[in-house]
Amino acid sequence: MDNLIRFFQLEAADGLLLFWLKETLIAVIIFASFYLLALMLGHVLVTWGPRFTSFTKTDLDDRILRRVTPPTSLLLMFAGLYFAVASLPLPEKAHVITSGILFVINMIILTIIAYRAADEFLQWYAARMTGVESSACGN
Repeated sequence: MDNLIRFFQLEAADGLLLFWLKETLIAVIIFASFYLLALMLGHVLVTWGPRFTSFTKTDLDDRILRRVTPPTSLLLMFAGLYFAVASLPLPEKAHVITSGILFVINMIILTIIAYRAADEFLQWYAARMTGVESSACGN
């Protein structure tokens, strides 16, 4: 384990190519770990989520969970990409541009998640109100 940590430490004898290979490898490891976390989160939300939502009386939480699971995994992957790029020794201007682009992408994904959850809630509420109104008119 100590040899592995020593491998990633930058040394004065490292050439330019070895320096960039080490930095790129660290960024790839960061992104790969977030990618694996996203896969695990998606698996947990697909397998365990319905088990927890089965305790409620309505199917609203089931529908919301189905609609927000894919963008949630995507959000985690883009967060990993953000941290991977942030770990690279790029010029300041490149960091500002890439972090700005990734921030905008993450905000778009968060907006999609909020829209999907609100859309499912409003569809459920409209169906409930329509069912209440039609049963009240029938009496």
